[in-house]
Amino acid sequence: MSTRADAAMVAKMARLARLQVGADETAGLARDLGAILSYVEELQSIDTAGIEPMIHAAQQGTPLRADVVQPGLAPGAIQGNAPAMSAGSFTVPRVLGQGA
Repeated sequence: MSTRADAAMVAKMARLARLQVGADETAGLARDLGAILSYVEELQSIDTAGIEPMIHAAQQGTPLRADVVQPGLAPGAIQGNAPAMSAGSFTVPRVLGQGA
């Protein structure tokens, strides 16, 4: 099956994609679209029977660590990294106005 891209096809695709395509762009887009469709037809002609579908280009497993409960950090160790504390809470500069 050979699909030829023409000005009418470009106009229809531009309308469906809600793009504004000028008359001066139509010929170039039709040529580019024709090249893309030819390449897709070439890909469709390849026999892929017996080839397992690929989920991702790099077939790698996700490294997981054991889900082991560990004690949390002591509050003093965490608070020691903060630039300012007030009543056990982190103090940060105001980012919103007074009325927010």
